[in-house]
Amino acid sequence: MVDVASEYYSIARRYMLRLNQADFDDPHELAKFAAVCGIPVEDFRGQFAYLLERDLLYRPAERKAKAG
Repeated sequence: MVDVASEYYSIARRYMLRLNQADFDDPHELAKFAAVCGIPVEDFRGQFAYLLERDLLYRPAERKAKAG
């Protein structure tokens, strides 16, 4: 089990290279990622968009609650 509330996890998480909403919002970035995978942009979006939906750091409702 991993304690996602720990300082160790928080630091490790910040050093991870992860897809985020900005990557999907920027068509140029998205095209680069798709090209690296050798697939069309829409296929890339279809295969990897779920990562943002399951990531608590990128859920819009979570962001608004933290900002408020």
